[in-house]
Amino acid sequence: MESTNGKMDFTIGGRKVSLNKKMVENALRHVEPETIKKYWVRIGSRDYPIKQALATASGVPGIAFISADAFRILTRLGFEVKA
Repeated sequence: MESTNGKMDFTIGGRKVSLNKKMVENALRHVEPETIKKYWVRIGSRDYPIKQALATASGVPGIAFISADAFRILTRLGFEVKA
């Protein structure tokens, strides 16, 4: 993973993606959270499952990556992931 101009570049599910914290927040602004199973992240005033948050922001289906990937990426973007 590399960071350029405030964006993090990474490959997930075989796709190259560039995201920053604001892009994740914007992507989830009008999205209803799914049921939280274990790990979650607060974005705005809502709590989202970490895989839903990353899948929505990146456009990569959640089935293409594991929770550990979402945990690592969201943490590096500056979010606090909780269990």
